[in-house]
Amino acid sequence: MHRKWGAWAAVLTLGLFAPASAPRLGAKEQKAVRQTNGTSEVRYSGGGKVQLVGVSYSPSDGQHWWNAQGAPISYAPSRPKSKSPLLAHGDEKARDFVFRCLGIPNNATVQITAPQSHSFDRWVTFQSRRPSALGIAATFPSSLHAVSIRVGVAGKPWKTIADVAPSSGAGLRFITRPWGARSITLGVSPPSQFNNSVGFTLSNTNVGADYQSRFAAVDRQGRLHPGVKLAGELSGRMYTQTISFQGMQIADVQKIVFQTRAYEWREFKNISLEPKS
Repeated sequence: MHRKWGAWAAVLTLGLFAPASAPRLGAKEQKAVRQTNGTSEVRYSGGGKVQLVGVSYSPSDGQHWWNAQGAPISYAPSRPKSKSPLLAHGDEKARDFVFRCLGIPNNATVQITAPQSHSFDRWVTFQSRRPSALGIAATFPSSLHAVSIRVGVAGKPWKTIADVAPSSGAGLRFITRPWGARSITLGVSPPSQFNNSVGFTLSNTNVGADYQSRFAAVDRQGRLHPGVKLAGELSGRMYTQTISFQGMQIADVQKIVFQTRAYEWREFKNISLEPKS
């Protein structure tokens, strides 16, 4: 179960840290827990880095926070408030994780996943088109003392895999093009005019978690117009979307291009799920 915390990104303030006093550890929490050498920072070849700011019990309001190694920290990171926090059930524990992004390229896409989690909510927020903070609330088996979290950044230039002229007939027009050792199948519908935008139904073979993909329209002057996804559905290996190209007329569209770029994944290993005394 992956659910986005949309409200988190909406209310996150520009400062990543909000001054707050951390509650003292209770008597039960003072007991020694397994020490970890958790990762605090990862760097990317395309530029920038991501740092783990803190970990807390979830929901984390009024709770104390600790770092990747389990050492308590004296401040509570600024993070969005979830209207429906993720709660642990049965033999589970729930934790909040807050990260900050430094120097990640403008317009990059950031993904975060917790492979050992039962469920998680995730959020990403931006400042001036640049990713600035991200995090998750996740549930884990109560027997775990430390976990790994993966953060992927897709920030390098887009590569055009295929282009196709708009279909003039009824229904989707399909083409297949090579993509490395694989192939990509694309489907393009006839265009529809909606006031000052052109809409298409577009399909593509699912490219998997290691790549980001998009459709863009090329106008008669050769300019690229990335689309705005209005709806999408995955059926088998094919992903079908309704996409709008703003500020265009049907006569403006020379061709539709399909582009991909790879995620560069880094792993925060052995993050402590418990604070040290």
